[in-house]
Amino acid sequence: MRIFRILNMRVEIEQSSKNEVKLRIELQPEEVQPEIRSAVERISSRTPFPGFRPGKAPQDIVAKRVGEAAILEEALEDVVSKSYSRAVKQHELTTLGAPEISVEKVAPGNPIVYTAKVALMPQIELAPFEKLTARPKHTPITDHEVEKTLDNLRTMAATEKIVDRSAQSGDRVKLDIDIFLDKVPIDGGKTRNHQVTLGAHALIPGFEEHVIGMKKGETKEFSLTFAEDYHAKHLAGKTADFRVTLHKVTEVELPPPDDALAQKIAKLSSLTELRERIRQDLAEERYIEEERKYEVALIQELIERSKIGDVPETLIEHEATRMMEELKADVERRGMKFPDYLATMKKDEATLRQELQPKALERAKSALVIRRVAEQERISVSNDEITVELQNVRSQMNKEHEHDHPETEEWRSYIRTVLLNRKAVAILKSKAQRTR
Repeated sequence: MRIFRILNMRVEIEQSSKNEVKLRIELQPEEVQPEIRSAVERISSRTPFPGFRPGKAPQDIVAKRVGEAAILEEALEDVVSKSYSRAVKQHELTTLGAPEISVEKVAPGNPIVYTAKVALMPQIELAPFEKLTARPKHTPITDHEVEKTLDNLRTMAATEKIVDRSAQSGDRVKLDIDIFLDKVPIDGGKTRNHQVTLGAHALIPGFEEHVIGMKKGETKEFSLTFAEDYHAKHLAGKTADFRVTLHKVTEVELPPPDDALAQKIAKLSSLTELRERIRQDLAEERYIEEERKYEVALIQELIERSKIGDVPETLIEHEATRMMEELKADVERRGMKFPDYLATMKKDEATLRQELQPKALERAKSALVIRRVAEQERISVSNDEITVELQNVRSQMNKEHEHDHPETEEWRSYIRTVLLNRKAVAILKSKAQRTR
């Protein structure tokens, strides 16, 4: 354990693991007076004190009204934040993420004592950028891809009408679907009023062929076998029984691919111009995606070739938590409740979280390596750059969401990290490409 003082602040540093430390910080009452004065101003700004303008009531008057303990509680967050930052800076600790704070003692007239457990940056020796072999892969857009996108645009501009006839390929149908394994309904296998476009092949192979020819009000039963690599592992390779009831047949009439279509959907004068616009848009999307894949490959190769010390467990757990949150959001976006998803996968959250650990470790290493690149290349981000990026983010949001991210220090810190990572990856790519 190491002990040192910064003014009247006593700091004990204990190495809790290879890349984690625990700071025990003790502050005397006189050390926190600036934060106490700020707390008094905030309290008197939101609480009326007769005879005083908002924020101008003296400390003794405020203390009589709300109590010394309430003032100290108001000041505590600032006290911890500023003293923790001073301790880290004084001892030259390279920390990762937010500390885990635990207050031991806080009472008027007494020292404030708290502990801060925080992860440290492991030792990282980066491999030479110029020796990285990953290369971007850029493939041209084919005529087939252009025509497929054109067909999708025609579908979006299609007209529909309900018809009283057997379902045909190209029709949109509304179905009730029940799926059984060994005559037992499967979890999540009951669907009502499900819209299916026949010919889109969005469901299990063979399903649409059974629906084609059905009429309104008809029920049909049939069996199909799921593929061996089906995403729901409990169904992969299994033969299931389907019961389908058709409620509605809608005929979809596509507009012809002509100049009128180009004018209608893109305000372009000709179909030739529309095809060229499609090709340009697809090429831009593909370039962005292929560059993203290249960056991932480049960082992965840098990780494999570099020497990286022990990654702090707290950082791995943080990444696992983020991955769980991302998965939950994705499941809910697809209209499914997360508990139902877990039941379908026959897993609980603890099991799933354990399975995410290897990927969480890789993500943690990626974040550490990019940060080390930024340090090695002396990359910085100015306040002006952060402000410009914040304005860009707001301009891309819908009007109703433009105030979802107020200009707090936390939000600015996040934007700074994003810009720092962006610059680091750009320099990494630039130096890796010099040997080509």
